[in-house]
Amino acid sequence: MFQLAQKKLDKRITQILESVAYEKFGDKTNEKEQKFILHVIKEEKQPIFVNNNTTFPKIAYDDDINTTFVKACLENKKLFNYEKKRIEKIKNKLSRYRADKAFEELENEDDNF
Repeated sequence: MFQLAQKKLDKRITQILESVAYEKFGDKTNEKEQKFILHVIKEEKQPIFVNNNTTFPKIAYDDDINTTFVKACLENKKLFNYEKKRIEKIKNKLSRYRADKAFEELENEDDNF
């Protein structure tokens, strides 16, 4: 029950990061770079962030339908700081990716001479 709520938070954070990345880089990237950005967004440590920072302020059990309801929350400031760091990391990795591609093109040009 708690894991499902945390998975939903994790998925929502990924959606938010994809939206922010599209706003920041969407019109400035080609298709390969967009795929690279989506790959970087899927960080293995994000579920750890969600697990460590999730609170459950409201847990209720309904006897009539034999179901437990859980409200999972992340502190807004922690989420904002996490997203800010992730976007900065994406920006840095994208810059390195572009530099590597530029060097590859230069090397290919040198090989053609």
